Amino acid sequence: SNLKSQGLPQWLANPTRIPSTLSTKTPESSTANPAYNLSKHTQARLAALDIHHLFPVQQAVIPKLLLSRYSSSPRTPPGDLLVSSATGSGKTLAYVLPILEYLISTSASSAATTARVIPRLRALIVVPTRDLAVQVKTTLEQVSKGSSIRIGVVTGSMSFHAEQEMLVETGGRDVGTEGIMNDGRCCKVDVLVATPGRLTDHLKGTPGFSLRHLRFLVLDEADRLLVQDYQGWLNMVLKGVKEDLIDVSNQQPSNLGLEWKQLGFKVDELGMPLHNVVSLRHEQITQLDDGHARNKNGSYMIRHHTPLQKLLFSATLTRNPEKIASLQLVNPSYIAVSSAPSISASNEEGADPMDQDEPVEEDLSIEKYNAPPTLTEHMIVADSTSTKPLLLLHLLFHRRLTGLLIFTRSVESAHRLASLIESVNTLMTSTPPPPLPPARYPPTYPPQTVNA
Repeated sequence: SNLKSQGLPQWLANPTRIPSTLSTKTPESSTANPAYNLSKHTQARLAALDIHHLFPVQQAVIPKLLLSRYSSSPRTPPGDLLVSSATGSGKTLAYVLPILEYLISTSASSAATTARVIPRLRALIVVPTRDLAVQVKTTLEQVSKGSSIRIGVVTGSMSFHAEQEMLVETGGRDVGTEGIMNDGRCCKVDVLVATPGRLTDHLKGTPGFSLRHLRFLVLDEADRLLVQDYQGWLNMVLKGVKEDLIDVSNQQPSNLGLEWKQLGFKVDELGMPLHNVVSLRHEQITQLDDGHARNKNGSYMIRHHTPLQKLLFSATLTRNPEKIASLQLVNPSYIAVSSAPSISASNEEGADPMDQDEPVEEDLSIEKYNAPPTLTEHMIVADSTSTKPLLLLHLLFHRRLTGLLIFTRSVESAHRLASLIESVNTLMTSTPPPPLPPARYPPTYPPQTVNA
């Protein structure tokens, strides 16, 4: 086929196709459906937000991610997931719910609590713009309200020092590895939403900020993030999540054991704490016959490792083999939600040349913007550019349309249109002027003599 001739991997050339017209008002789409296995806390929060049914992309993605939330075996790490779905189809909630469900389910030994005993950076959500970062953070806060999950955002909207204080605690002690490596500094957030540029600034300049315990790496608007390099942010992140733990092979076990005992932990024969929070990537460990694992450099035994799962969401998905390889995907799968889902080249300004002008099989075309089936669309064809404001004013003040969202080509056009609407609205709502004196009116009828 044409896609195979382009050298695409099998998983990318043959996506799991989900129709965008999938019903959202059925028992199967209900948030209370046992198939989704959402916690009572999450169901209650969704109900409070008047969300009772899931969109097609959410119905496809959420069960798949929830099935892998407990996967921690180095032999079977959770597979990475790529999702292509039209803008406005509900992609944000499709990854927000599984992430929060994972954090709630691993919060404490008691299922009745949502308290985070040890805050660690478990989810990193990278977005291309500040506005999108604020939207994602708002969604996270709305769904996680009532839990102790800590959510942060770094976009450069506040000072670098203020963001550092929000990210890292300098007076505490992390019972994992940061306590050794970073002089007592530990992470204060469980979920971080970041723009690429600001993220690289903190990776370079914030002591104690670590991606070592990351469980989810989300790329929202993935194509846009991959097209623009943003100071090589992706390589820096992938390097950060594989950062080696401190080598304690030359340390004296007795000294290490004394240090951990002072923190209230039992220690093993190597002086390492007997807990389940030390984290390693599956690339850094080897499986032993007894079911435990060892660091590949042989430094010490570990009880647990953190599998990293990459989640990519975009209205379009790149076909550039170099970019796909740069993601270092592990056992990936691809879900496309559309009337005819597939891969589509990005035609936006600034798109990579390798992603353009490439033939796509006709039956695999995907629209970047897909209108919901319940949306009613009307069109007015203007005779000229100058008549468009008049048509808009007619709709506003004569047809009395309300709750409008109006798009313009530029910021300047938006300001001009807003000023025009405000001026006309003032004229339409102000007290009408008094009538002119009768003498000012032109005579309608000729003078007539009135007989007494």
